[in-house]
Amino acid sequence: MCGIVAAYDHNGVDMKLFRKMMLQAMIRGQHATGISYIQDDKVITIKEPVKASLFSMPNIETIAIIGHCRYSTSDLEYNQPISSEDQAIAHNGVVTQLPPEEWEECYGFKTTGKNDTELLLRAFENDIHPLEAFPKSSISSAVISIEADGPEIGFFRNGQRPLWYDYDDETQACYVASTENIFDRSGDFHHIKRCVAGEHYRITQKTGFMSYKFIEGFEDLQP
Repeated sequence: MCGIVAAYDHNGVDMKLFRKMMLQAMIRGQHATGISYIQDDKVITIKEPVKASLFSMPNIETIAIIGHCRYSTSDLEYNQPISSEDQAIAHNGVVTQLPPEEWEECYGFKTTGKNDTELLLRAFENDIHPLEAFPKSSISSAVISIEADGPEIGFFRNGQRPLWYDYDDETQACYVASTENIFDRSGDFHHIKRCVAGEHYRITQKTGFMSYKFIEGFEDLQP
């Protein structure tokens, strides 16, 4: 069980609200905290092996950010988000229980760490959606990336882990959290919806909010 928080606002994310959501997500994981955000066309990632209330949140101005509160089932060397130069992903769930030295042979993705969330990032880098690459895994994720349309945030689940979002058509601001309670305890949200299992949601300044059914047949096991 881990906590995911994400936000997109082309007018600038309300960082006070984002931090409040991170603190409310802390109950889902207190072993480590991390964020990834886009600034000056770069993905910047900060991770610390502390709970969210002790995390050193810097002063940030960004339109896209994801956060992760980790409940660790392994060592704390490879915390989340997992990031590259132009992409970062936060994940709640279990991709595989195979040891890391077997990942490349089994899945075809070369990894550098021991956190199985990295497999989701490598799938994206190989133009394969994680829901397709790992259909039997438990996945709830938020991802930021630098695209031709500008900074993008995406989020999705396969039914075995929870994920909710709030999108305001008027302000075009989007916030994402693992549970509805995180929204209820954090602020004045009015458009809270549960993410549909197997559906990928994305938002950029150019395209606005979009969603599409990526894959059918996921059994919805988590509210």
